[in-house]
Amino acid sequence: MSRANTKLAAIAKRLPKGAELPAEFPAFVSLVTHATNARQDALRVAWSDFTELLNVDKAAVAEFLPFLKRADGGGVAFWMDGGNQHIAVYDSEGGYEIVAVDFRDFLARLGTPTEEFRELIELDVDLDTSELIPATTPKPVPEALNDKLKAWIESHSLSAPILKSAEGEELRKTLVAMAERMVADGLSKVYTPRSVYWKMDLVLEKQGESWRATYLDYGKWRDLPAKYELIERMPALLPLMKSRKARYALNIMKGGEVFADGGNELALVP
Repeated sequence: MSRANTKLAAIAKRLPKGAELPAEFPAFVSLVTHATNARQDALRVAWSDFTELLNVDKAAVAEFLPFLKRADGGGVAFWMDGGNQHIAVYDSEGGYEIVAVDFRDFLARLGTPTEEFRELIELDVDLDTSELIPATTPKPVPEALNDKLKAWIESHSLSAPILKSAEGEELRKTLVAMAERMVADGLSKVYTPRSVYWKMDLVLEKQGESWRATYLDYGKWRDLPAKYELIERMPALLPLMKSRKARYALNIMKGGEVFADGGNELALVP
């Protein structure tokens, strides 16, 4: 089996039930895939797991099919929006956007790429797409389409929504003040109160009927002294968590942000 057919089969294997690849897709794979040398591929045709980068649940794979891989771990994907197959780019930082309204529009852009488009899909060579589609003017991507993609991503997001409430704001200020005291008291060997940036990493772990709090200091986890009264804050903190667990990782930033489990359980911002 040729390299192009192997790559095509790998993408087809990941197709959600009931979905089909565009008629032009096999010819596209052949166009961008070198017969023998992977280093000479114009684009890297490959499926990749996007769920961690976009922090979404596994159910999202039924409507989102990556078919190109970027060097940063991101990629280009079909977003199956009902009967439509829009083309989206996503990156390693969790960013995403629609770059073409459908695959034929993507091919049109591929034939006459702008510098921005080249950068987005990591295209370094010129490609002749005339045998795939006739000369076509790319369609503008409506802003509403990106808004719709954002709403879809958020509907599958594992992140807790940023909490905006009086109780949450009061707790945020209390926790940030606690972290400031920890830094001022020298509990960190890395940061001082004058540091441009600092972050205190803590873990809250349930042990029987009580909770234990530890903090990270220069690679070592140490018990948090009782005088900081973090355990006393648990009755206010737990109801704000997205789910009930026996262990939470807490990050408190100099800028005033507080996150539990990387923001998946709780996000408090100024």
